[in-house]
Parts: sequence; structure tokens; C-alpha cells
Amino acid sequence: MRKAAEEGTPWDQWNIWIDTEALQACFDASLQVVQKDFDAFVTREEEENESYCNQQARNAQLSAERRENSILETIQKLTSEGKTKMIKAHEGRLRSVRENLERALTRIYTYRREFNPSFSDVAAGLLFIP
Repeated sequence: MRKAAEEGTPWDQWNIWIDTEALQACFDASLQVVQKDFDAFVTREEEENESYCNQQARNAQLSAERRENSILETIQKLTSEGKTKMIKAHEGRLRSVRENLERALTRIYTYRREFNPSFSDVAAGLLFIP
């Protein structure tokens, strides 16, 4: 195809030698195949995107949960030992973990919504080789 596009020349009287109705039928059939393939591509990409985003969200949540649990254990330990001076610092760390999780989830969900393919980006045509 590339060679034909690069080295081929326009054929001014092509419509004398070719049945234009058959040509249109071939083009319509090829366009239907391309549309079907494009729809399958979109479906597959959306599913992969959804799966990837869900996995990323799950990983972010699990990581934040582990950090939260660790900080909460430290706060409980400090409380039971009566060392209340350091509790405020750990509560700040806890807020930071939660804020970071929210930012990460927002980024992930924004990425999920950005997938917007267009069939107008697809090229299709017929090539006559005598």
C-alpha cells in the first residue's frame, strides 16, 4: 500500500473501467469491517483502561491503609505510654496519608475519563491494482 501511495499516479478515467456501484459496495463493506474492528478496539481499550485504573486505585488504597494502620498503632502505643507530645505529629502524618490518597485517586479517576477515541481518526480506502 505504501509503495502504491508513493509511486502510484492518479487515474483520470478510472470510472470508465470500473463499476462504480460495485466499487461503492466494496467500500461500504470495508467501512463496516473497519467500524467493527474499531468498535472492538474501543471496547478492549476501555476494559483495559478500567482494569488498570481499578488496580491502581486498589494499590493506592492498600498502601494508604497500611500506612494509616501503622500510624494508628504508633498513636495507640504513645497514648498507652502517656507520651502525648508526639501524638500531634503522628496525627499530621495521618492527615497527610489521607490527603495523598485522595490526590492519587483523583488523578487515577481523571485518567480513566480521558479515554475518548474518535472514528474520524480512522482512514479507509480502496486500492485498484490492474
